[in-house]
Amino acid sequence: MAVAADSLSFPEDTFASSDANLQKQKIQKLFQTLFGLMTVLLILPVAVILGTLVYKGGGAISMEFLFTNPTDGMTAGGIFPALFGTIWLVAVALMFSVPLGIAAAIYLSEYAPNNWRTRLINRCIINLAGVPSIVHALH
Repeated sequence: MAVAADSLSFPEDTFASSDANLQKQKIQKLFQTLFGLMTVLLILPVAVILGTLVYKGGGAISMEFLFTNPTDGMTAGGIFPALFGTIWLVAVALMFSVPLGIAAAIYLSEYAPNNWRTRLINRCIINLAGVPSIVHALH
């Protein structure tokens, strides 16, 4: 038995927002605006600094600058050793940390028993993931 759409009648205010919901929506909108402004205020200085660096230093970056060694007591020349050292350090760190991290994740999620030690390790991993590495380095 089919019911006609006309026969379904709801009071007009059935789906209307209550005063509490309207108040929550206003507070939510206020905090969205506040956090949006905070985001802009945090990103703006970074954009200004990067823009200044590109504007004033963009002409100095060339292939010669990137791929030559420093001269005159490291006051002139290029940055090749520093660039190569950084790339080498990141590559070696990734070669050791990625397999170890994946193995630890597989062990903790699939094989480790659920006890206080594994819960402590998981809590430490969550804390490490939530805090920037520079903060850990300064501590």
